[in-house]
Amino acid sequence: VLYLDENALEGVIPGLSDLTNLADLRLRDNKFEGHLPALPKRLQLVYLDNNFLTGSLPSSYGYMPFLTELHIHHNMIESTLPRSFGNLEDLTILYLDHNRFSSSVPSSFAKLTDLKALYLSDNSITGTIEPIVNMTDLEHLRLSNNAFSGTLGGDLGNSLFKLEDLYLDHNSIHGHIPATLGALGRLRNLRLEGNALTGKVPGRVCGLTSDLLQNFVTDCLSEVECRCCTACA
Repeated sequence: VLYLDENALEGVIPGLSDLTNLADLRLRDNKFEGHLPALPKRLQLVYLDNNFLTGSLPSSYGYMPFLTELHIHHNMIESTLPRSFGNLEDLTILYLDHNRFSSSVPSSFAKLTDLKALYLSDNSITGTIEPIVNMTDLEHLRLSNNAFSGTLGGDLGNSLFKLEDLYLDHNSIHGHIPATLGALGRLRNLRLEGNALTGKVPGRVCGLTSDLLQNFVTDCLSEVECRCCTACA
């Protein structure tokens, strides 16, 4: 293991690929700059978040077969999401939020069926959420403040039954809120405001507020009719 968290370390992270037995790397909360480093393939846990890293997300990170957690949030990474990440069959946590990612979520991400937490908020990601609906183990999904488009569709509520947090606010999603979201009985947080959704919130979705759902926000001051929202935007 290599833990150097919260040390105000500066400069460029050197290539670490020669540390062939390294399994746990934690360099979070420093002042590192420059590009993401080359990493050894046997890593299981990678924490590079809360630095000043720039450049692209290397496709080589998608060829670390033992990787279970990747934390690169709160940097300044500018690239598309690598298609190679579909190879990370053991990945359970992927935090890429608060960067400058663009383009759409690759179709290969649909292979990440063990993923439990996916944070892509505060980027410039486009396209639909379709590749994500196959991630049937997801518990926490945060896609706020991007440029996702399309509709919510029925598949979201028919496949992601383990979701506890669903943040889709401030995108470009349109259409109606599907009644199938009412099947997500574990939801605690549902944020849909800041989109182009219209119509009435189905009663089946409102029924969730009688269970665990405590934070439900839509644009119910304008386009959405909602009798059960906990707040209106």
